[in-house]
Order: sequence, then C-alpha cells, then structure tokens
Amino acid sequence: MRLSLADAGDTVEDANFVEAMADAGILRLYAFLEWVKEMLAARSASELRTGPADTYCDRVFVRSTRHCCLYPV
Repeated sequence: MRLSLADAGDTVEDANFVEAMADAGILRLYAFLEWVKEMLAARSASELRTGPADTYCDRVFVRSTRHCCLYPV
C-alpha cells in the first residue's frame, strides 16, 4: 500500500506537502489495519462462510473477475 504525503496537483508544479492529505492517508491505513485484524479474528474463530461457492452471487463475482482480467479497460 502506498502512503502519499504530497499532493502533486494537476499541473507540472512541484509537489507540496499537504497536512490534510497526510492525515487522510494515515486514517485510511488505520482503518485498513483494523479491518485486517477483524478478518483474522473471524477466520480463527471460524466465523467466515464455509462450503461450496456456488451461489448466484459467487458465480457473478467469478464471471466479473474473469471479464476484468480478460478485457481490461
């Protein structure tokens, strides 16, 4: 994961440090780490779904993933 501390903007000017961007990046990183901790705890407690992945939503997900990999935008 890349943590950006500079805001380059839309022009060819040099990037400037923007404190709000740094704060937002740190908050996103913290939220991601908390989610990973929750998922690891759920996995160790066997709270995640088990069994075959053959529901309609599973098939749509696989089909969409394959489509994105074969026909990238």
